[in-house]
Amino acid sequence: MEDKSSSTFGRYFRVWKCSVVINFSIIAASRIDFFTFVFAKLVRMGFFLVLALTLFSTTQTIKGYGKGEVLVFFAVMNFIDVFVQLFWYRGFTDLQRLVRNGDFDLVLTKPLSPLFWSAFRIFDFFDLTTIPAAILFLWYAFSQLPVFPSGENIFLGIVVLLVGFLLAFAVNLMLASLTFFTTELENAWWIYRDIVYVSRFPPEVFPRVARCVFTFIFPVIVIVIFPAKALLGLLTLPMIIWTFATSLLFLFLALKIWHAALRHYSSASA
Repeated sequence: MEDKSSSTFGRYFRVWKCSVVINFSIIAASRIDFFTFVFAKLVRMGFFLVLALTLFSTTQTIKGYGKGEVLVFFAVMNFIDVFVQLFWYRGFTDLQRLVRNGDFDLVLTKPLSPLFWSAFRIFDFFDLTTIPAAILFLWYAFSQLPVFPSGENIFLGIVVLLVGFLLAFAVNLMLASLTFFTTELENAWWIYRDIVYVSRFPPEVFPRVARCVFTFIFPVIVIVIFPAKALLGLLTLPMIIWTFATSLLFLFLALKIWHAALRHYSSASA
């Protein structure tokens, strides 16, 4: 059993590695385009920092949060956004093209999981080059805090961040599953990105209704804000429990929706 699992993992890893090489060869075909995209991403990241600093040009706190704490919210959102785009966001958003052109039929004939192929076949090297800047942004935010986060807070923040990645994957999977029912999903993906960007602000700036919606229905606060609060030592035990419960629940629902969508697509193709 162990040998079989190792063999399966090795096969999927080789497939992923080949996809990485192919994607790199495509984007590296034009050096001007490559460096232009990377420069644009770095500029966008710089705008996040400038916006956060500008907010404190006329005030000392925002809803009780100082400059360093708000910078942590901004930096964590930026890091999560980079990570999600690096591994699976591009693959999911490109799924609608495969379905529209009929190329997804070929995916179903491959001896590997359609979910794995759909999610991880596109590795975004543009975002890979911005990871050092994203880490530097986060480190700068820590340096602006009155007290540097303790080891316990950093450990909890990393754990909650990893669980948040799982939740982000589940939400993205739900959106991608809708591709099998309608191929007009561009606006839905942009709405998702806009909501993630809004979550870079402390949750207390939003009305109570909005906080409830973004915590319990569309849990972007759990994805972005809870890891930041954990790093700041502000995450309570109920919040931690809800983070794990929400991630597992949404992942379960996302997989159910994905398999139902695959059955719908197969029957429609037939």
